[in-house]
Amino acid sequence: MTSKLGPQGAPTSIPDPVFPIPMDAPNIGGAERDVLGTMHEDRITNKRIWHPRWVGVTSTNEGLLYTEACRQAVLDWQILSAGTIYDVHASDYHREEQQLAQGTRYVVSMTLTEA
Repeated sequence: MTSKLGPQGAPTSIPDPVFPIPMDAPNIGGAERDVLGTMHEDRITNKRIWHPRWVGVTSTNEGLLYTEACRQAVLDWQILSAGTIYDVHASDYHREEQQLAQGTRYVVSMTLTEA
Protein backbone atom coordinates (compact mmCIF):
# COMPACT_ATOMS: atom_id res chain seq x y z
CA MET A 1 0.00 0.00 0.00
CA THR A 2 1.74 3.09 -1.21
CA SER A 3 -1.21 5.39 -1.93
CA LYS A 4 -2.81 7.64 0.68
CA LEU A 5 -6.21 9.25 1.20
CA GLY A 6 -7.47 11.17 4.20
CA PRO A 7 -7.79 14.47 6.05
CA GLN A 8 -5.43 17.21 4.96
CA GLY A 9 -2.05 16.73 6.60
CA ALA A 10 -2.85 13.24 7.93
CA PRO A 11 -3.80 10.89 5.08
CA THR A 12 -4.13 7.15 5.72
CA SER A 13 -2.33 4.46 3.69
CA ILE A 14 -4.78 2.71 1.37
CA PRO A 15 -4.43 -0.05 -1.23
CA ASP A 16 -3.17 1.10 -4.62
CA PRO A 17 -5.99 1.52 -7.15
CA VAL A 18 -6.12 -0.32 -10.46
CA PHE A 19 -4.10 1.49 -13.14
CA PRO A 20 -4.66 3.35 -15.37
CA ILE A 21 -7.01 5.59 -13.39
CA PRO A 22 -9.64 7.24 -15.62
CA MET A 23 -9.48 11.04 -15.39
CA ASP A 24 -11.54 13.89 -16.82
CA ALA A 25 -10.68 17.59 -16.85
CA PRO A 26 -13.89 19.49 -17.62
CA ASN A 27 -14.17 23.26 -17.67
CA ILE A 28 -16.13 24.52 -14.69
CA GLY A 29 -17.35 28.10 -14.66
CA GLY A 30 -19.74 30.57 -13.16
CA ALA A 31 -20.88 34.14 -13.48
CA GLU A 32 -22.53 36.70 -11.23
CA ARG A 33 -24.73 39.56 -12.38
CA ASP A 34 -26.53 42.28 -10.47
CA VAL A 35 -30.27 42.92 -10.61
CA LEU A 36 -29.88 45.05 -13.75
CA GLY A 37 -27.95 42.30 -15.53
CA THR A 38 -24.49 43.88 -15.36
CA MET A 39 -21.77 41.23 -15.21
CA HIS A 40 -19.66 41.57 -12.04
CA GLU A 41 -17.73 38.33 -12.07
CA ASP A 42 -17.05 35.70 -14.70
CA ARG A 43 -14.75 32.79 -13.96
CA ILE A 44 -13.78 29.50 -15.52
CA THR A 45 -11.32 26.85 -14.43
CA ASN A 46 -10.30 23.27 -15.09
CA LYS A 47 -10.78 20.68 -12.35
CA ARG A 48 -9.44 17.16 -12.59
CA ILE A 49 -11.87 14.38 -11.77
CA TRP A 50 -10.50 10.89 -11.10
CA HIS A 51 -12.48 7.64 -11.03
CA PRO A 52 -10.21 5.21 -9.11
CA ARG A 53 -11.19 1.56 -8.71
CA TRP A 54 -9.85 -1.01 -6.26
CA VAL A 55 -10.21 -4.77 -6.82
CA GLY A 56 -9.78 -7.56 -4.24
CA VAL A 57 -10.03 -5.22 -1.26
CA THR A 58 -10.31 -6.80 2.22
CA SER A 59 -13.12 -5.75 4.58
CA THR A 60 -10.63 -3.74 6.68
CA ASN A 61 -9.40 -1.75 3.67
CA GLU A 62 -12.95 -1.36 2.36
CA GLY A 63 -13.80 0.21 5.72
CA LEU A 64 -10.89 2.65 5.36
CA LEU A 65 -12.00 3.66 1.86
CA TYR A 66 -15.61 4.03 2.99
CA THR A 67 -14.63 6.20 5.97
CA GLU A 68 -12.64 8.57 3.75
CA ALA A 69 -15.34 8.68 1.05
CA CYS A 70 -17.92 9.74 3.66
CA ARG A 71 -15.80 12.58 5.06
CA GLN A 72 -17.35 15.94 4.22
CA ALA A 73 -14.04 17.75 3.95
CA VAL A 74 -11.16 18.36 1.58
CA LEU A 75 -8.94 15.27 1.51
CA ASP A 76 -5.30 14.69 0.59
CA TRP A 77 -4.93 12.06 -2.14
CA GLN A 78 -1.50 10.72 -3.04
CA ILE A 79 -1.16 8.12 -5.78
CA LEU A 80 1.89 5.99 -4.97
CA SER A 81 4.44 7.16 -2.42
CA ALA A 82 6.40 9.39 -4.79
CA GLY A 83 3.32 10.99 -6.33
CA THR A 84 1.92 14.47 -6.07
CA ILE A 85 -0.56 15.16 -3.26
CA TYR A 86 -3.90 16.42 -4.60
CA ASP A 87 -6.64 18.19 -2.63
CA VAL A 88 -9.89 16.40 -3.48
CA HIS A 89 -13.53 15.89 -2.52
CA ALA A 90 -14.81 12.28 -2.54
CA SER A 91 -18.24 11.26 -3.84
CA ASP A 92 -20.14 8.45 -5.58
CA TYR A 93 -18.80 5.63 -3.43
CA HIS A 94 -19.73 2.17 -4.79
CA ARG A 95 -18.89 -1.29 -3.45
CA GLU A 96 -19.48 -4.78 -4.83
CA GLU A 97 -18.93 -7.91 -2.75
CA GLN A 98 -17.05 -10.90 -4.18
CA GLN A 99 -16.86 -14.39 -2.69
CA LEU A 100 -13.39 -15.77 -3.43
CA ALA A 101 -11.43 -18.78 -2.19
CA GLN A 102 -9.55 -16.57 0.29
CA GLY A 103 -12.84 -15.12 1.64
CA THR A 104 -14.97 -12.08 0.99
CA ARG A 105 -13.31 -9.35 -1.05
CA TYR A 106 -14.67 -6.12 -2.50
CA VAL A 107 -14.51 -4.08 -5.67
CA VAL A 108 -14.65 -0.42 -4.66
CA SER A 109 -14.94 2.72 -6.78
CA MET A 110 -15.48 6.40 -6.07
CA THR A 111 -15.11 9.79 -7.69
CA LEU A 112 -12.41 12.20 -6.50
CA THR A 113 -12.81 15.80 -7.67
CA GLU A 114 -10.00 18.32 -7.37
CA ALA A 115 -10.86 20.91 -4.69
